[in-house]
Amino acid sequence: KLNSMNLLIYMAPIAVVFLLPATLIMEENVVGITLALARDDVKIIWYLLFNSALAYFVNLTNFLVTKHTNALTLQVWHTSAF
Repeated sequence: KLNSMNLLIYMAPIAVVFLLPATLIMEENVVGITLALARDDVKIIWYLLFNSALAYFVNLTNFLVTKHTNALTLQVWHTSAF
């Protein structure tokens, strides 16, 4: 059975496979800049980890809301809210 957690587990590695090469190509020297920032201030590592965890929980929440309502209800709510 494909529940919210399993869907997220399957989607995350695929997202990394597609987005990591795009980031390395489009962003100039992103690895060097990140390492330089980490050497200057170790808090950047905590910020990156917090950002990753927050993105995970946003996606998980979105999947759970869609599961407990349905996709049409969510779409109508988004459309009427804006």
